Amino acid sequence: MSDLLDRLMRSPDPATGKVMTPVAVSDNVLTFLAAGHETTGNALAWILYLLALFPDAEEEVTDELLSVVGDRPSCREALDNLVFTRAVVNEALRLYPPAPFMGREALGRDDLAGRRIEKGTQVLIAPWIVHRHRRLWDDPEDFRPERFMPPKDRDIPRGAFIPFGLGPRVCIGRSFAVQEILVVLATILPIFHFRLLDAQSVSPEARITLRPAGGMPMIVTPR
Repeated sequence: MSDLLDRLMRSPDPATGKVMTPVAVSDNVLTFLAAGHETTGNALAWILYLLALFPDAEEEVTDELLSVVGDRPSCREALDNLVFTRAVVNEALRLYPPAPFMGREALGRDDLAGRRIEKGTQVLIAPWIVHRHRRLWDDPEDFRPERFMPPKDRDIPRGAFIPFGLGPRVCIGRSFAVQEILVVLATILPIFHFRLLDAQSVSPEARITLRPAGGMPMIVTPR
């Protein structure tokens, strides 16, 4: 059974048929570690926070994990069938995007919402604001996973949900990150119950990533 490193070293590029050079493999591994460690960890913290606040959603997620995944938390085919769990993950990413701000540089002159953008201008995009915009979302401050359940998810406007960015610079690791999150949830939630020590003390802190200020103290007990 091959691991991620094996696949990076051996998988050919679909366009050229060539495998990565050692330097390219090293760059990819570094990106996974640097960009995919803290962001995924913070996303999981916020997911467990929301599930602790909404026990009905936690129960539904746990039931789905047990019935669909069972003892196969790393089975991709099983993970693909986690409809409600994926909706919960997406709703958590909407409310608490791991990257609350993204910077882009204008490659050319443009006009944006009546404002002239000159070439070289640094443009700050804020998923935190976009995800809570009342013109894009109904009751944007509420935790409502059903937004991402079929067929309602088709009504989400393009550009309204951008936890991984959008366009040619979209995060290359988005599918990997979601798979990581689902595997972790499928591994721990059927076994452990997570309860907030003090829900009122939890508040988001935006740095490079969106983390809970002061951590996320929780009491973990076996189910």
